[in-house]
Amino acid sequence: MPNQIEGRSASDWSKIAYNYAKEGNNQRAIECYQKAIQIDPQNIKPWTNMGIIHLLLEEYNEAIVCFERTLELDPKYSEGWFNLGTSYSKMKNAKKAIECYREAIMINPANINSWHNIGVESQESGDFKNTIGCFEEIIKLEPKNITALFDLGILYARLENFERAINYFEKVIELDPRNLETYLILAKSYDLLGNDQKVIDNFDQILKIDPYNIDILIELGNIYGRTENYQKAVETFEKVVEFAPKYIDALYNLSYFCYLLNNLPKAIEFIDRILKENPNNTMAIMLLAEIKRNKWHD
Repeated sequence: MPNQIEGRSASDWSKIAYNYAKEGNNQRAIECYQKAIQIDPQNIKPWTNMGIIHLLLEEYNEAIVCFERTLELDPKYSEGWFNLGTSYSKMKNAKKAIECYREAIMINPANINSWHNIGVESQESGDFKNTIGCFEEIIKLEPKNITALFDLGILYARLENFERAINYFEKVIELDPRNLETYLILAKSYDLLGNDQKVIDNFDQILKIDPYNIDILIELGNIYGRTENYQKAVETFEKVVEFAPKYIDALYNLSYFCYLLNNLPKAIEFIDRILKENPNNTMAIMLLAEIKRNKWHD
């Protein structure tokens, strides 16, 4: 085996390969790692890095060859087993993938990525009990692991155990108070439990972070309407039309809730805005007729 190729050592070729990989020139990076391996075939690192590039290129068989070589060099290389498992996962071979992840965990029980991937593979096969066990192991190792807490919340929500789901989502919020996605899922979980106030609370938190979120304003306005808090519904939909002045559905809701509050001039004002944009809007025409009929009876 040569000590150098083209005047460069194995370490030199590995550095050049790394720079090519950073630039996205993966084929040249592989060529350079191959030269590093020619000089020093017992070095795990270039085999590992070359395997990862093959993974990125979706060349899974070539990746497997690289990662198997790292394990021939060091059978106790936990990350090698993890990388091999990832290759089999990409090839949709869940059985082989899980076997590799378990080997990684036997060597290093704190290999969180392997615990996570076993959980994901188990979830895809419908083995939710094993998935929960894997994600709980991650939380034992890292109690503040937001990904595992969130994944457990999603899993329990999928199993319709919303109380447990909410428990995990609230832990995520404690760790990341600006996590909009979790507030939204919390709101939907409380909605399925029929807890309107908690839904409102979580939508309010979203709007503190993102006050221009029209979708949330609309959902919030609808909840206020459903719970017969018509004044709050009006205030919320007024914010919607402030941001989107020609939003017909929001204008209709405003006219309807003003009508329910017996604020008929305001109701007519919003109907007029609808009919200016769409003179044939049936719902607006019918509501206007209802208002005029009630005014005549009064």
